[in-house]
Amino acid sequence: MWGNPEYMGVLVDEVWLPLHIHKDKLMDGTWKDKDVVVYNPVECRIPDTIGERGLTIPYFSYNDLDVKSFKEYNASINSTIPNIADNITIEGWPWHWAWMTAMISARQMNGKPDWIEPPTGDFTCLNNKIKPHRDLMWNLLSGCGLLNDSCTYVYRGITVDVVGDAIPDLGEIMIPEFYRYSLIDLINESDVEQIFFTEKTWRAVLMGKIPLVFAAPNFYQAFQQLGFQLHDEIDYSFDHITDDGFRADRIVDQLINLKEYDIIDLHHSTLDVRENNFNRLMDVFMQERLPDWMLGDITPFKYMKENRKEFADMARGWKDQHRDR
Repeated sequence: MWGNPEYMGVLVDEVWLPLHIHKDKLMDGTWKDKDVVVYNPVECRIPDTIGERGLTIPYFSYNDLDVKSFKEYNASINSTIPNIADNITIEGWPWHWAWMTAMISARQMNGKPDWIEPPTGDFTCLNNKIKPHRDLMWNLLSGCGLLNDSCTYVYRGITVDVVGDAIPDLGEIMIPEFYRYSLIDLINESDVEQIFFTEKTWRAVLMGKIPLVFAAPNFYQAFQQLGFQLHDEIDYSFDHITDDGFRADRIVDQLINLKEYDIIDLHHSTLDVRENNFNRLMDVFMQERLPDWMLGDITPFKYMKENRKEFADMARGWKDQHRDR
């Protein structure tokens, strides 16, 4: 994401500056007498280093900030981060990646989300960047003999959705062809400390999958709070386990349980929830008010404001299309 500074910036003295270039000034005292506003809509936390694309990026501590006041707008669902100073405020808006996912997917699918019914493929598990929790889940799946040809890990060189040696951009691997034929999507979200909804989860909702997500604790509780439904076929007690290893074990148990169902029976028994979640996402696009911080004249968010009505009309059409099936 650091390759797109237009999406991440810092506002100081009413001047917009690229965050990835000026980040160190947040901590070196340059802005110790300044009120600083950071726009970080594609991440749930601010990366500490740029690093190489595809590799784990550490995050800096908010306690290292040296500014008069600090306010960050980001893509988390949490409005605060524990143990931070009183002059720090963080406001999360979880829908940015939902918008981006739908817009990219609309281009890939010629304007409509095409569900394959009934599904014919095995579960999918699509991974791009290398992260410890993804390695953990990948090794669990391997140890249980569950990995299949629809499980990919691009930066580990394990992929069937990339041709040759090219490392694709996000949009190029958003919805691989084989993904359309699956029913269950085992998702290793981007973060297991902060609750963070990215394209990985929204892609599954948009394409009518059963999302089985390895994310931060209480992820599914937050999912429900956003208006989405859970499946009776899954025991979500893992959602409250704080140890990543134990939580991952229980998620794999649920995957094994789901795979014991006849895929057609599972398709039919979960269809209402998947349809309801799809419709809820369309309602977000039609009704969700953009937050005030996106309604100013800052360049990165103009595309949302300018395309708001067109996007709502597209979502309305998608919802009507599914209703008429």
